[in-house]
Amino acid sequence: MIRISKFAFAISALALLSAPALSQNNVEDVGGWSIETRARTDGASGNLCILRSPKAEASPTLQLVNGAAADSPRGSASLFVYVSELLGTGDGGDLAGARISVDTRKTWEVPTKWAKLADNQSSITATLDPQIDNVIKPLAFGNSLHVALTGQDGAEKLISVNLTGSSKALVAYEKCLSGPQG
Repeated sequence: MIRISKFAFAISALALLSAPALSQNNVEDVGGWSIETRARTDGASGNLCILRSPKAEASPTLQLVNGAAADSPRGSASLFVYVSELLGTGDGGDLAGARISVDTRKTWEVPTKWAKLADNQSSITATLDPQIDNVIKPLAFGNSLHVALTGQDGAEKLISVNLTGSSKALVAYEKCLSGPQG
């Protein structure tokens, strides 16, 4: 039985309610990475594109989504990192001072949140940039994505996601982003 905290459920429900109606899902596997393309049916331009890193036992995974952005036809860069541990007490909250980086290529210091998921797992969410194009190149040429944060106990924590194979997967992701425009 899957248990979802009230906070995680509220975030998921809000995302579903605010997301455009979608159809024609297509998932492509590129070296263990998956690229999901969803055609929008609400009149918005472009595709909704979701990039997911390979799943490995107890290893963090990432998901990159081109969120809606009025000033970017290809969308903003919304990042989700999933870890198999709780990042704090309660159902979630802000991660003040969190830093997200791809090796030494690029660092983002943006508002970051965490949410408690089922089975003592957590998600970390952040909008890295209002223009997804500013995020693709660092991910394509990086070795690891790092999330540096301070836990509720004051201890520094570093979460890393292996980016092996991301360059080939991002070529397919780019095709999704460049797909039919409304």
